[in-house]
Amino acid sequence: MSTDRDTSQLNFEEAYSRLEELIHKLDAGGLTLEDALACYEEAYALVSRCNSILQQAELRLRQIEEEAAEYAATDDLISKTESYSEDEEDSDLSWNYDYRR
Repeated sequence: MSTDRDTSQLNFEEAYSRLEELIHKLDAGGLTLEDALACYEEAYALVSRCNSILQQAELRLRQIEEEAAEYAATDDLISKTESYSEDEEDSDLSWNYDYRR
């Protein structure tokens, strides 16, 4: 059986796959009490590992979303500034028009 030290090195897919193996093994029955407890203990460690990885992934997604929102806000501000500059240039042209004609 794997130990906590082994599970801490697994990526999500490896941990999840091993967890599925243990679930099938426990569902099949025929294990001694000691083997069933060892499977349950390893499964618990794997669930903890998967949860930890998912929490880290969720944090990364939030950071990416925040960065994207900041970028979008900055990009929107730049667009508005450029639009304002173009409007200002157009208005400058109208002020230069000689109305005395």
